[in-house]
Amino acid sequence: EARAIQRQLSKSSRKQTEDCARTFSKLMFEGKFNPALRLLCENENKGVLTLTDDNLRILQEKHPAPAKITEDALLNGPIEDIHESFFSKIDEYMIFRASKFTKGAAGPSQTDAQFFKFILTHKNFKEDGKRLREQTAQFARLISTRPYSSDVLDSYNNCRLIPLNKDPGVRPIGI
Repeated sequence: EARAIQRQLSKSSRKQTEDCARTFSKLMFEGKFNPALRLLCENENKGVLTLTDDNLRILQEKHPAPAKITEDALLNGPIEDIHESFFSKIDEYMIFRASKFTKGAAGPSQTDAQFFKFILTHKNFKEDGKRLREQTAQFARLISTRPYSSDVLDSYNNCRLIPLNKDPGVRPIGI
């Protein structure tokens, strides 16, 4: 009887992993990134593999080196000049209001939108939250009004490569 129960449990967990992978893929193909990432964060199996040397090697094999930019991939022509004053509306209060509507799973910082919303809007973080909102507004104004080299914005633009359990195998996704 114990063996029969164990077999049933192992089939159940395998089916749950397959269902999670199938649901995750479906959500990603539909462009529903936040629910897909939330599924990974909340799922018992997590669907995310630990980053071992073997998994890292597999991720590197599956993630090609960046290709050279070709001239036909670039936009040419006049660049519309938007005056800096257009972005001066981005202030601490706008960040406060916008943070109330922020949604999303954890990114490279391992901090999800709920936590950022808590820091930015909760009365326990009155002064610190205000300073963070001011700095966020300043950053938003700067990247909107000044050209920066891609080297400067690497950490802002890059994503984290995550190994998903494909069972068997590894599927890389970037967050």
